[in-house]
Amino acid sequence: MYNLQEKFKYATSENLNLQIDTEDFGMSIAGNDKAESELEIKIGSEKKIDLDDILNVKFVERKNKLTIKLNNPKNNKCKTDIRLSVPRKTNLKINSENAEFRISDLNGYVNTSFENGKLSMNQIVGRIECKTENGGISIEDSEGSMKLQTENGGIKLRQNKGKVIIRGENGGVKCSKCVGTLETHIENGSVKVIESQFENADIQNENGSIYFEFNDVEKGEFKFKNENGKIHLAIPEEIPFNIIAKNEIGNFHIGLDGDYDRRKENGKQILEMVKGSGNVKIIAENENGRITLVNSKTSKNPFSRERFNFEKLADSFEHIIDKIPSPEQQEKIHKKMEKAMKKLKKLKINIPDISGIVEDVTDNIENDVDFDIDGKNIGKKIKIEIKKSLKKATEQARKFKNEKTKMKNEETKVHEEREKSEAEKTELNTEEAEMVKQRSRLKILQLLEQGKINSTEAEKLLKAMEDRNE
Repeated sequence: MYNLQEKFKYATSENLNLQIDTEDFGMSIAGNDKAESELEIKIGSEKKIDLDDILNVKFVERKNKLTIKLNNPKNNKCKTDIRLSVPRKTNLKINSENAEFRISDLNGYVNTSFENGKLSMNQIVGRIECKTENGGISIEDSEGSMKLQTENGGIKLRQNKGKVIIRGENGGVKCSKCVGTLETHIENGSVKVIESQFENADIQNENGSIYFEFNDVEKGEFKFKNENGKIHLAIPEEIPFNIIAKNEIGNFHIGLDGDYDRRKENGKQILEMVKGSGNVKIIAENENGRITLVNSKTSKNPFSRERFNFEKLADSFEHIIDKIPSPEQQEKIHKKMEKAMKKLKKLKINIPDISGIVEDVTDNIENDVDFDIDGKNIGKKIKIEIKKSLKKATEQARKFKNEKTKMKNEETKVHEEREKSEAEKTELNTEEAEMVKQRSRLKILQLLEQGKINSTEAEKLLKAMEDRNE
């Protein structure tokens, strides 16, 4: 094993122009209050390496431009730790292949182009433009406009401020606690927006679900368009909304208080609902999937608080740690596995969100255990074990969900049958209403006879039906 360790300093100043071109070597870049820049390199390689073969640095003081080029010409298997410290006011441009970057504490323009690598950013102030292929993007605690494009990778945004534009293929998008405006066009991935305060949003998806939680906004325009996936909108009761929802092949589920108009036009089901001033315009269009509109604060789902706890699964990972190959490696891997297990033990998920959250947890744990030791990716073997355990746990959680929601699903069927009748004819006379009531009661009795519900559940459904008819 050959080890290389060097440290370099450059007489840069604020408003630095930094250009990085790299292949196979990632790094951590951090801004600070110093004017100079410092590059620290630690490399462990199976073969002898010459620093001049892998590193080329050029600093032009007149332009305050620092250019760093890294490559691995002999394709050595290396363990690297490369850190770059620069002035906080820095404009950064990166072209990277087969490498992972972590960037933090910068104030300036960041432009990146990645192939086969992950990008994580934290506390960036300024314009951000990122493009990745076969790698994800994670941005946290940052402020400024963001233009993000991914192929075969997900995007995670947390506690950011500014205008966000996203284009993605084969990867999901998750935004939490963000402020500003959002424009997202995704294919083959889910879009989830929670605890955020977007003033406007335009979300389009194909082959994936859309979940959006509204804040207490007083005005704005929000557009949702989906093909082959659900649209779920959680809306606070205080919002003065004007909702227009259109569905081609799929149903509506309405959990909002108030009256609505529903009709069929040109082969589409159309639902309109207005509350107050209607200054918050919400347009939801779906081609093949359900549209759900519910009150975010007073959900009528009786099982919304049911949770599935992964703590037992985390404890089961102890047997994975026992498979670590050698004592000297055990301590380092043990710490990473402990971090992964802590994430699982804290995880208590809402049943409706089971699939998306399990996917997120899987990604987080894989990131924690994805590392090389002596050129061998031990993390891959551990990840296989983790995926087996997570798959088993996911199936258990789905079974738990089905058991808890069986009665609710049957009640929904009865409710949808009633809604369908209302859509076909908005007003029923007394005789027709009694016929619908009898059909609903017959449906419940049939479910009881078929053994799909028990007598207690049937009694609750009948009571719920009577309460709605009163």
